[in-house]
Amino acid sequence: MNRVMISVLLGSAAALGATAFGQDSSGNTSTHKTRKELMQQCIDQQKAENSSATEKDMKKTCRDQVKTEIAQRQPAAPPPASPPYTPPSSPSSPTPR
Repeated sequence: MNRVMISVLLGSAAALGATAFGQDSSGNTSTHKTRKELMQQCIDQQKAENSSATEKDMKKTCRDQVKTEIAQRQPAAPPPASPPYTPPSSPSSPTPR
C-alpha cells in the first residue's frame, strides 16, 4: 500500500513539475519576435522608407530600436531589499575605548 501511495505522489509531482517547466516564466511568448526577426523587419521598413540610407546607418538605427523594444518587454527589477534591523545599543552597557 505504501509503494502505491508513493508512486501516485511521485507521479503527480512529476506531472506538475513538467507542466510548470513547460511554462515560460520570462514572459517571452510565441507572440514576441526574436531579436533577429525584429532586426530584419526594421531593416526592411528602413529600406522601404529611405532607400538612400546606407546599410550601416539602417543597422545602427534598427539596433537602437530593437534594443529599446526588448528593454520595454523586460519586467521591472524588484526594489532593493531593506537592510536588516539592528536594534540600538543599550545605554547601560559601557562602550570600550
